[in-house]
Amino acid sequence: MIRFNCCKCGQKMSAEDYALGRTIKCPNCNNPQEVPAPEADVPQAQEFFSEFSLLDAQSLEAAEGGDDSEPAKGLLKFLSPSVRRTVILLSVMLGVLAIVGIILHYALRDPWEEQDGPRIVMLEEEARKAMHHCDYSSAVEKYEEILRLAAGRSAKNEELAAALLRANAQITEARIGHVQRVSSEFWRSNEAYIRQAMTQADEHARNRRDEQALELINQV
Repeated sequence: MIRFNCCKCGQKMSAEDYALGRTIKCPNCNNPQEVPAPEADVPQAQEFFSEFSLLDAQSLEAAEGGDDSEPAKGLLKFLSPSVRRTVILLSVMLGVLAIVGIILHYALRDPWEEQDGPRIVMLEEEARKAMHHCDYSSAVEKYEEILRLAAGRSAKNEELAAALLRANAQITEARIGHVQRVSSEFWRSNEAYIRQAMTQADEHARNRRDEQALELINQV
């Protein structure tokens, strides 16, 4: 006996072995169906997907027209008991895994990320803006506060980890820019005094050389 399903409506059909290759009509939808070669038994998981994909269209419409609050029950009643148990078991396992994942997510997260993470992200964004406007002094202050809050710890949160990575990469550039800015401002504010001191030093050196020359002449 060859057992198979209608390719149109999913109706279970059977035919004698000698009918292999012949065309018969589905008793449910009258669709012409060629009797296929017998197939070996499929695993339970494959049986589940096969039955689920061949659900009767009319039965699905009837299930959808029922109580919207229980759609799963409307679908499950059209599956075989073994497949139904598999669906229920998988649903329970997925629910348990989701709960365990949520618990682990909060259990493994460091408290400092919750406490200081938002401020670090905000400070890093402000520091980047300060760098863009060449305000190196402000950028250095913010980067140093970020490193103080992080205290060398790594972050599991992706946004926080990216902010820490950028802060560590930019703080050296910010410090160099700050030193250059301070040096430039010091030179501008003391340029006249520095030039005067250099001029006096040159005059002193010339006077000293003149005195030494006179001493040599007198000795001769």
